[in-house]
Amino acid sequence: MDDKKLKNLIDKFLSGDINQVEQNLLFATYEKLQENPEAWNNETMGTKEQVSNRIHSGIMTKIENKERKSVILWQRWSMAASFLFLIGLTFFIYDYAQNTWLNTDDSNNRFVISPGANSATLTLADGSTISLNDLDKNESVKQGEISFKKEKDGLLTYQMAESTQEASAINTIQTPKGGKYEIVLPDGTKVWLNAMSKISFPVSFSSKERRIELNGEAYFEVAKSRTPFVVKTNKQEIEVLGTHFNVQNYNDELTSKTTLIEGLVQINLNESTKPQLLQPGYQATISDKMTIKEADLQETLAWKNGYFQFTDADLQSTLRQISRWYNVDIIYEANFISKKKFTGRLPRNTDFVAVLEILKYFDIKFEIKSRELHIKKINTNS
Repeated sequence: MDDKKLKNLIDKFLSGDINQVEQNLLFATYEKLQENPEAWNNETMGTKEQVSNRIHSGIMTKIENKERKSVILWQRWSMAASFLFLIGLTFFIYDYAQNTWLNTDDSNNRFVISPGANSATLTLADGSTISLNDLDKNESVKQGEISFKKEKDGLLTYQMAESTQEASAINTIQTPKGGKYEIVLPDGTKVWLNAMSKISFPVSFSSKERRIELNGEAYFEVAKSRTPFVVKTNKQEIEVLGTHFNVQNYNDELTSKTTLIEGLVQINLNESTKPQLLQPGYQATISDKMTIKEADLQETLAWKNGYFQFTDADLQSTLRQISRWYNVDIIYEANFISKKKFTGRLPRNTDFVAVLEILKYFDIKFEIKSRELHIKKINTNS
């Protein structure tokens, strides 16, 4: 495509007259230019920075005109323009981003750091491990009288013969940084695992209780039964009969949170503390003690539904979520406290370069080295 045609497509995009076919062509053409930057004609097109600014202004105009259906809505108005621009048109600023944020000695960063995906490892009772990514669709593996089957990418189901006796053999399923997975347990309970999470469970539940252990974050839809279902973490035990709830219990978080969506759960901290009942729509937060308050269900379930959602989140908690999902290590090169709180929502498949725009909100200087995000400096007046 010649420069004039490309410029014409950009103009049509900004005016809102572009159709889907033309828009796809525009995006594909521009991506090719990233691989061959010498082909960019500043004389005809203007500089890449100028083009980026024009697009940014165009999207601002659309926001001001309330034409927002095609963009992500944000609660913090001051953040919206630059962030929305990046989500929809990240490739327009790859060159700028690489010069500004990325270590120029590692030009492959833009391709290496991708959003998370379905990924997990299964550890059997005998200690052997199976990468669930390596199992083919509909492939079954037998384990004594129990079998498990990969129904599709991201879903593992356990199947138990009716004659199976109670078994003490324990299986463990663990997701890495940048991984998630869904499991259907032997009793029919569905479990969604977030990144950096692990559950351990017997391949056949006992007649007295259905007990699993969790580290990380998981959403449960517990199969109804007269046999209690117990989730044990290092801070609590959650007992239910049949319900939907979310548990966040990461080692690097200061608190553990249990949020009830449907049904009724009982939370036990220790023998000296009275068990607490949790009602639907409420969240129990445990640190030194337990507090119960009405939950923001949209925020709690955002990860399961394919989103990040931040509500008055500080820099460190925001970075912890980014670190888990994009499989990057956060390195703080200076001690600081940011007073700013961030509120926003974006898809979890958002390109990493676009996600970094969040950090501009916190007024920090940072750099990427391989899979490390180095936080170098902050404006202490922010």
